[in-house]
Amino acid sequence: MSLNSLTKLLVIILLPLLFTAVSCNKPTEPPTEDITPGRRDYVWTVDTFRIPFTILESIWGGSPKDVWTVGGGGDLDKTIYHYNGSEWKTDGISRNINPRTIWGFSSSDIWIGGANTFWHFNGNSWKEHTNFTIPGFTYCGIEDIWGDTPNNIYAVGYARNNDQFMGLVMHYDGMKWQQSKIPMLERYNFDRIRKGENTNYFMLGIRNEPFAADTMKMYELANNDLKEIFSGGTTINSGGSFERIGQTMFFVVNRNICSYSSDNFYPFVKVNEINYGGTFWGRNKNDLFLRMQDGIAHYNGTDVEYLYNFEYGISISDAMIFEQDIFFLAYDFNNGLNLIIKGMIN
Repeated sequence: MSLNSLTKLLVIILLPLLFTAVSCNKPTEPPTEDITPGRRDYVWTVDTFRIPFTILESIWGGSPKDVWTVGGGGDLDKTIYHYNGSEWKTDGISRNINPRTIWGFSSSDIWIGGANTFWHFNGNSWKEHTNFTIPGFTYCGIEDIWGDTPNNIYAVGYARNNDQFMGLVMHYDGMKWQQSKIPMLERYNFDRIRKGENTNYFMLGIRNEPFAADTMKMYELANNDLKEIFSGGTTINSGGSFERIGQTMFFVVNRNICSYSSDNFYPFVKVNEINYGGTFWGRNKNDLFLRMQDGIAHYNGTDVEYLYNFEYGISISDAMIFEQDIFFLAYDFNNGLNLIIKGMIN
């Protein structure tokens, strides 16, 4: 597991959250949608994995009975797990992948990104699809994969040569993976990518100098050009992130959850306390699940309420949201356990 990965999982903000609605009256603000509040009547179960030296980091599923999770480190035959609706299994095959992220389109079209490599699942088995290098760099790490169609997939990460780092963007066109030619950003790792409502993409960059004032940046990518839309630190007071929910992008900017349009952020939820971790998932803007240091909270368009509580020392890293079911991927640092926290609407 890389230092960057462990750092992400350890960024937990303490104490409960308080949210209030924020109104904006700018002329270009997107219109408010009439969306039914999300339900909160979930039945919860927890599956546990004891995998020495391995932290599962990414989760994806085509249905609640077809879910995958991956993570690097530990035994090479215990880095990929599959859920069939009743139990989690690994196939026991040792693979030199060091998987960091997973993304798919169907039960027979799933991708994993790792160290200098992409692997593909065709419905029957995992096979290495591409092993790549970047001239001038000895190591490449893929941090995130996202695509809207099987013939248009992006992956982001970094290229490294000793203490030299460069943000990396790879693209798959249905035939091959190749590096996207974007302006070189030294000392930055790209940690996340999502497509906006139009043809542009958004990327999250994290600077490899933790004491720099502009440790975190958000970029808009259009026609291989990068436009910086946010610069800040890694705390809740100065940080930023984003998630695509349905066809809509939502952003976290300095404790605010916002929409984004015409180069402006429009907050609709404000975090009042210092303790929000800055990560959320959901079905729409009135059905958001928020990572908390001691549980999972829910925003329904009006207020925030805890759905699930756990002890301190557990960190949620990823989630998969279905119509009736939700899966949260977490790690229990106190007991060295990987957890899958599952909720199903009652």
